[in-house]
Formats: sequence, C-alpha cells, structure tokens
Amino acid sequence: MKKIVAAVTVLPVILVGGVFFAVGQLRKAELPKNIDIVENGKSEYRIVRRDGSEFDITAACSNLSRAIKKQTGVEIKVVTDKTDRYDAGAEIPCEIIVGDTNREIACEHAESLRRDDFSICMHGRDLVINAGSNDGYAKAVNHLTKELLSDEGLSLAENFVYIGEGEYAVDSLTLCGRDVSEYTIVYENSTAKKYADLFASAIAEKTGYILDVSEKSADSAIVFGSGNIADAASFNISGKDGKIAVSAASGMALEAAYNELSKTLFEKEEKTLSIDNINIEDKLSAPSEYTAFISKRGNLSNTYNKLTKDKKLTVAYFGGSVTVGHAASDRAKYSWRALTTAWLAENFPDAEVVEINSAIGATGSHLGAFRTEKDVIAYKPDLLFVEYSINDCYNGESADSAAENYEAIIRQVRRALPECDIVNIYVTDSGRASGGGDFAIKTAYEKVAEAYDIPAVDVGKALITKKFLRGTQSSDWKKYFTDIVHMNDAGFAEYAKVIEEYLANELVFEENGDKKAHKLPEKVNANADRELQFILATADMLENSKGFEFVEKGFMSETPCAKYDGYLKTTDADNSLTFTFTGSELSLFMSSYTSGTVTYEVDGRKWRVDRNSMNNPFPIVKNLEYGEHTITMQFGFKDSTTANIGAFLVR
Repeated sequence: MKKIVAAVTVLPVILVGGVFFAVGQLRKAELPKNIDIVENGKSEYRIVRRDGSEFDITAACSNLSRAIKKQTGVEIKVVTDKTDRYDAGAEIPCEIIVGDTNREIACEHAESLRRDDFSICMHGRDLVINAGSNDGYAKAVNHLTKELLSDEGLSLAENFVYIGEGEYAVDSLTLCGRDVSEYTIVYENSTAKKYADLFASAIAEKTGYILDVSEKSADSAIVFGSGNIADAASFNISGKDGKIAVSAASGMALEAAYNELSKTLFEKEEKTLSIDNINIEDKLSAPSEYTAFISKRGNLSNTYNKLTKDKKLTVAYFGGSVTVGHAASDRAKYSWRALTTAWLAENFPDAEVVEINSAIGATGSHLGAFRTEKDVIAYKPDLLFVEYSINDCYNGESADSAAENYEAIIRQVRRALPECDIVNIYVTDSGRASGGGDFAIKTAYEKVAEAYDIPAVDVGKALITKKFLRGTQSSDWKKYFTDIVHMNDAGFAEYAKVIEEYLANELVFEENGDKKAHKLPEKVNANADRELQFILATADMLENSKGFEFVEKGFMSETPCAKYDGYLKTTDADNSLTFTFTGSELSLFMSSYTSGTVTYEVDGRKWRVDRNSMNNPFPIVKNLEYGEHTITMQFGFKDSTTANIGAFLVR
C-alpha cells in the first residue's frame, strides 16, 4: 500500500504518572483517564498479528510478550487475527494489535508514517502499533518496552499517541510540481521493473516515502520503460507537470538512465530539493575492455531481428561441464550460460528469450557431433553457443579429429538452420593457463571458424590475462576456480563479462540489417560430412544379447534438453551383445565412469580394448572398410561392476 504522507507535527511530551501527554494540550480539568494494559501482576490483553505475517512482525510480537513478562511477570499471549475476538469462549476482550490485521481498528496516524517511522496509539481500549516498514516494528517495541513499560506495569492515556520519526537525508522532495509522496512508479517491462524497484528503494532510503510500484498508469507517475527510443544505446529522461519518463530501448541504456536520474536528484545532498522540469538525453559508448579476446567475424543480425522484430529468441548452449555450470552455487543463475541468457532477456525485455541447455559434462565434440540433430537442431535455436575445445583436450582428441568433429556440428546446423547464428566460446584450465592460454585444438577450431565466418569469444584467455593467472600455482587461482577447470560464481561472472561485451557491441552498438541465411562453404576437413548414426538403445536389442537387461528410465538427465532414458545394462560377468551396423567405425555412449575391458569379434577377428570413460563415446572399432559389419562384444569389469549403454555411434 502506498504511504501517503501528510505533514505530521510531533509535539514535545512530558511524563505524568507514567502517561505521555503533548505539552501545551494539558489542562488539569481535562486530564484523560488511564487505560491499564498491565497492572498489579495481571492483564486482560493479548497481542494480535496478521496470520502469515512477515518474520519482522512475528518477531516483534514475540519480543514484546517476552519483555512484558520479564519486566512485570505477566504473560501476554500472542495470537493471529484468525482468532475471532468476539468468540464466546474468549476471556481476553482487549488487544494489542501489531501491524495490518483484519481488525477494523487503525491508528489515524498510520497513513502518515514514512519508512523508518512508527506509531503507538490507543484506540478505545486497544493499543495499536504500526510502522512504515517491517524494521520499524522492532523500533516500536523497543520504545514501548524501554520508555513506557515499568515494573509496575503499562498504563496509557485513552487518547495516547506517540509518533517515532526516522532520520532521512531529504526532508522535502518536489519533482515536476508534485511532492514525491504523490507519485506512483510505473514499469513497462521486466527490466523496467528492476529499475523501478531500485528507484523506489532509493526514494525510501533518502526520504522515507514508500511509493507504489505498478504496471498501471497513474495521474502522477515516474515511468520506466522503452518509450519511443529506437536506438538501443540511447536514453532519455523527461519530466513536467507530474509526469516523468525514464526511457531506453535496452537494459544497458536503462541502467545508465537510472543512474543519471539518481545522480540528478541526490548528488547535492540537500534537505530540501525541488526540480521543476527534467530533460536529459545521452548515448552510451561501446565497451572495449575485452576487444583483444574477441574474434569478430560475421555479425548477429539474425539474432538482433529475432529480438527486436519477432520478439522471441531461442538460444542454445552446446558444450561440457563448464557450460552446464558445474560448481556454480546455482547453475540456473550463476553459470556463464545462465548469466548470458539473463543479459539477453534484460537488454531486450520486450522479447521472449528461451534457453536450450544441451550441455553434458565430461563430453566433447565427438559425442557432440552425434548429438547435434537430437539435442540442438530439434529445438530450432536462433543463436547457438559452442564450447567443446577444452574437453577435447581431456578426451584425447587430436587437433585434426577435434576440428573434424567441430566442423561436423557446424555443417549440420548450417544445413538445417541456415539463419542460426553461431558463436564459439573458449574456456581455460590450469594447464592451458600456464602456457599463456593458447593450445592446438583451439587453433584447429579457429581455422574452421574462419572458414565459416563464425565469431569466437576467448573467455579463458581474457580471465587469465586480466587477472594475471598462471595455473593453480597462482595464489589467485582459487578466487575464480574450484579445481583445474571448473569455476566458482566469481569465475563464471568473469567469463560472462567478456561474452556480454561481445553481445553488447553486436546487438546494442552495431548497425544491424535484415535476417539472412549463412553461407555453407567448402569443407575444411575432408570427413566433416560423413554420415553420423546416433542409434539409441532399445529393448529389441536384447534379442541379440546375453546377460543384459533394458532399463526404461534414468540413463542420463544432467540437463533438461539433453535427456536420455532407456539403456542396456549388464552386471553379469558372462555377458555378450551382438550389434550389426553399416559404416566403418563404432563407439558406445556409456554413462559415468566405467572401467574394464571389452573383448569383441568383428569380421572374423577377435580384439580386446580397455574401457575408461565418463559420458564421452568409448571407441570400439574404427578404420573398417565401409559396409555392413556384425560385432559381438563382451564386457569385463575392473573398478566398476556395471556397463550401461545408452546409444551406438556409427560413422
């Protein structure tokens, strides 16, 4: 509820027989009678708060009850307003009412309270306590127990009123011909609400006035929104005759407008402020702190058009555990992925931004190439971030094989979704940091990216360069990392800053044209267009197995858009599985760490390989002559006693 603050005069008071009276209003013949709330070791009162009231009010009621008992020995019960005061069984007809309840009783002074103010007043035989904010109730109880309560009890005049006033930096603020207390703060979108709330908090802190924040227009309004601003980097603040508009088309510009308005109002630190008219226009400058770590190729015109014209953007994330957000305190809020999605939503609040999280920890471009159709293309993203280079290092990929897998991902997306913008993300680890941040697989990725005009953001190199990190031997490493590669919230925030600068320059400061299809150039790697078969495990495969069972649910569900259910499982040492495929290479998609051996027979020859993988495909056989092959496999156990197969990868 909006606190409409009228002028309140607090008169000096004197204490007469434990009762406060305003000086200058006492005449002996007119002394009001006292109301005994606690007297002679007893009380007819109970304390009432709203059912479901905030913690501060609940705590204030409990503290008041305890203080009265400690001081007088009288226990006053605390109840909620669900208790009917006219219940025939009730023995306590009088109440100490704290805060907003369903009781049709109020102190007339409550409407005039500012944020840090409180009031204590008698209403008939009831004592009513109100405050301008939750914090004020603690102050009210403190005043009541320290100044009014005594060992003898608590007695107040029947017309008792006490107003406790807070101290504020600004006593009077007039904006465009209206007292600030008359305004409603209006927001037009979700980003505008953020700054409307911040401005309301600033007004409350400086003046004590608590203003409504609403989507609905009002006669006297401070409106945060996009207004008629077309340039995403510009903002405007205008105000006249009780109407103030704070307008910007992007979140960045609206933040700047909010800061400028706050500076205009409160920079002088004067007790009385009056501003008749406001007219401020400005434009942001493009950020350039991380230019050296951004490879600008192509543009994001398609993304821009989806955000500004179609008003809907689907953004997908394809990578490993760093993209999942492993080690973040909340992956949905503080991973670089979540922060990037939030930036897009905040800076284009009129658009719906849909996130597709298709990352799987401990996987690289090998599995990614096979997953592209199911976990990326099926969701039809407009913008795709790819982050696989660091895991390719861990998974033993050569620079050539990693580049081939990466290009296979790109070509699938370009064919199926030619208008989808793609951005490479390069992260780092302690090993790469020790060498300055560059590594062969990243270089191989860049060769492909240059051919396809795909931009790249090297968040890893930016972090280690800006923060002077050189691996885990650096004392500062743990400020950003939880181990050799996974970030804490501070590290993810640093990664996100680099990406946000890139997005800002492309979407806020760049001149963007109409949507257009991306070109599909000639292959960089000869095998980038090889047919990829991602064959999910089914119950039918049990016909050619021994010692296996099919489990319908639970193979892998780390991220919502890369979920896998059915899988083949064996814990039987005497197991075998026969599988027929057409191609020259077979790998298995096996979940979690699984170590042991696989003995297999294909084309009349027997082989044995050690298996030790986590999520990433486990290669069984390759370099066969292209054609139909039948393979029989037997799984031996070492550190684990289970083999789980979710899919067969053939190419």
